Amino acid sequence: MNPTNLTNNGFQLLLARLDPAADRAAEKYEDLRLRLVKYFVWSCGCPESRADDLADATLDRVASKLEQDTAVDNVRAYSLATARFIWLEHGREVREDGWGDDLPDVPAETLPDDEPDERYKCLEACMDGAIRHPSDRELILAYYDAEAGEKNKDHRKELARRLGMEVGALKVRACRLRKTLEKCVRECAEKKAQGL
Repeated sequence: MNPTNLTNNGFQLLLARLDPAADRAAEKYEDLRLRLVKYFVWSCGCPESRADDLADATLDRVASKLEQDTAVDNVRAYSLATARFIWLEHGREVREDGWGDDLPDVPAETLPDDEPDERYKCLEACMDGAIRHPSDRELILAYYDAEAGEKNKDHRKELARRLGMEVGALKVRACRLRKTLEKCVRECAEKKAQGL
């Protein structure tokens, strides 16, 4: 993805197109930015940290186009269309990376030194407690099945087909379940570290 150089003029043009009143333009800018972040998170399945960067890149690109006198009738619709291109440009290699599909490690300081397998015990407990619906447990286990190739696109396409959903919807659902597990594992490990 090619970075754009946002100029003050481009930014001011974007704000003016959102609303002639400066305070309302700033609010509409923040609202549009938030909608773009949500688009990248929910429709594309990327984490919020990357979604923030992609939303900023999208708005930079829109401002640059306005500065080049590109005809834009609806800034919001144009921004969403630009976001789709930004997403495509972001690169196939990054999307195939699975957006950091592995459950993140709990910070070492929250784990007792003499019990390195506490995270695994916590994960097992969280699979039983935090993921209540059997179909969700089946989905998350199948999605991250190492033997099937946890980053194998064909495996995930087949899983989506078997579950009767689109691959994008599968990614979003798996991401939500992963976040639930991540939070549960972190809280569990912290409690164990505190001896609770």
